Amino acid sequence: MDRLLRWILMAMIAGPLGATLGWLLLDSVHLMGRMGARVLPVHMVPILGATVAAFLIVKHPAIAGTGGDAYIATLQDKHRTGFAGPWLSLLKVLATALTVGSGGSGGLAGPALH
Repeated sequence: MDRLLRWILMAMIAGPLGATLGWLLLDSVHLMGRMGARVLPVHMVPILGATVAAFLIVKHPAIAGTGGDAYIATLQDKHRTGFAGPWLSLLKVLATALTVGSGGSGGLAGPALH
C-alpha cells in the first residue's frame, strides 16, 4: 500500500508539472513566432533565433542535444554539467522555443520530449 501511495503522489505532482511545462513550451513557441514577425523582416527571424539559442548553448552546454538520449544523459550527468533539474528543463524549453518559434527545425523528438 505504501508503494501505491507513493506512485499516486508522484503522479499527482508530475502530471500538472508536465502539463504546465508543455503549455509553457507551446505558448513560448507562439510568442517567439509572433514577436519575431513583428520586429524583424521574415528572413531575419530564423537567424536571430539560432543566434540566441547558440548563445544559450555556449553559456550552458548541458542544454545542447536533441532527443530523449541527450536529455536523459544530461540529467544523469549532473556532476559534470553542474546543474540539472528545474533550471535545465526551463533552459531547454527556452532554447526549443527560440529554435522552433523562429522557424527552425525541432527534429523528430525534440519539442515533443520537452
